[in-house]
Formats: sequence, C-alpha cells, structure tokens
Amino acid sequence: MVFKEQEVHAAKAAPDLIAILPKADYSITDKGYDSEEIREQIRKKSSTPIIPRKKNSKTGNADIDWCLYKYRHLVAVG
Repeated sequence: MVFKEQEVHAAKAAPDLIAILPKADYSITDKGYDSEEIREQIRKKSSTPIIPRKKNSKTGNADIDWCLYKYRHLVAVG
C-alpha cells in the first residue's frame, strides 16, 4: 500500500495502516488521529490508544498517560 502526501491525510489512511501493524501494548499518536473509529480499531488489536483529544472535545484528556505520550517522538518520522 502506497500513499502520497498530497493524496490523503494520514488520519484518513490510519485504519488501513493500523490493520497491518504488529501487536503493541500502546499506540501513541498526536491529536490529528483523535477519533473514536481509530481508538476502537486500536483496541481491537489489543493495544491501548494514547491519543490526546482535541481542544473542542467534550471528553477531555484526564485519562491520557502523559508520561507515555512523551515517547511519541521516538517513532515519529518526517
């Protein structure tokens, strides 16, 4: 599967990308991936989503493990 940056936003491609990822204890992403669809797909792979909610979210970020979230940069590319 090949995506070009100008063709699709990463959040739209996320379900296809999550489907092919190996099992992980945690899936850490930024606010751009804030959707229940993405969170649910991550949970179905027996992984815990660490995704901050956007500012306009009614749920808020009280449940985010900010210590884990700080490690997001270790796998971020480009």
